[in-house]
Amino acid sequence: MRIDFNGIKDKMAFEHDVKTYIQALVEVSKPRVLVFSRDHRESGELLEHAFTEFAKESGLEYGVIYGSIPTTPSYFAGASIAYQTKKQVLSLQATASHNPPNYNGIKAMAGKFTHKIFPKQVEFSEQMDSNEILNDYILWCTRFNSYGDEITFDLNNGVGWLSYPSLQKGCTPKLTYSIPNSSQTLGARPLNRAGL
Repeated sequence: MRIDFNGIKDKMAFEHDVKTYIQALVEVSKPRVLVFSRDHRESGELLEHAFTEFAKESGLEYGVIYGSIPTTPSYFAGASIAYQTKKQVLSLQATASHNPPNYNGIKAMAGKFTHKIFPKQVEFSEQMDSNEILNDYILWCTRFNSYGDEITFDLNNGVGWLSYPSLQKGCTPKLTYSIPNSSQTLGARPLNRAGL
């Protein structure tokens, strides 16, 4: 789901539509646990409110990750919670990724994750801290051998810069990156090729 938030005139009607959308996802995926997270876009607050109202009415277990979080760590948390609870999870992320700032939407991931790949378990509750999720995700990403070659991160879109500083420490000292709203390039040398 993606929408231009500049076009929303009736927020109550919009929240009703979001709840109907979530209900459809629940009917299709049949979860026993709901998880919601969002990136840095302010319009995520409206989506978060609609989710919370739906979750309370649904009677399902649910948790909200408070604070901005990129999409990949969000789904990592959903998979970790599915593994931990041994239940089907519907994980929703409010994000518009690379769309203009006035857009936002919801991405969904559903399933019952059964593989033991997590360095530790996310402490599942109705209120979860995005920093804890990011730290667990970074621990998981960097548990492999360090990268031997140079690597480039392009952080000009999305909210990946939230996890960058900690990821960099675990990846490689030879790292080049650029950050949102900045003409500067920080790191070993100027950014001169496509980011990974």
